[in-house]
Amino acid sequence: MNIRTATLRTPRRRVYSPSSVRRRPVKSRSSAGFRLSRLEIAGIFAALVLLATGLWTSYEVNRISDDIARLNSDHMVLAETGNKLEKQREKLLRKEYLAPIGARLGLHPPKSDQVFTLK
Repeated sequence: MNIRTATLRTPRRRVYSPSSVRRRPVKSRSSAGFRLSRLEIAGIFAALVLLATGLWTSYEVNRISDDIARLNSDHMVLAETGNKLEKQREKLLRKEYLAPIGARLGLHPPKSDQVFTLK
């Protein structure tokens, strides 16, 4: 046995002090060297899609609410017009209003043989 082979050596410890560690120079991100990873590009794309979807949804909600407001005002106007026309119809169909007009036109009440009742 050789003396060299029988000697046990303790492993050397590496010292990681700031003075002994060689650092690579930090690359500055200039506009020419600006690179994005695929994950960052996917994140930016997803954010833009969500922003566009939110803006479009907001636009549609506002447009529909404007349509509903316009339809409500149209409904109110048509309801008022319907009430006025119903009152005018009732006035025109009253017997007190139709009797003088019928007399002017030469109309008279029906005779008994002119009236037929259906069951």
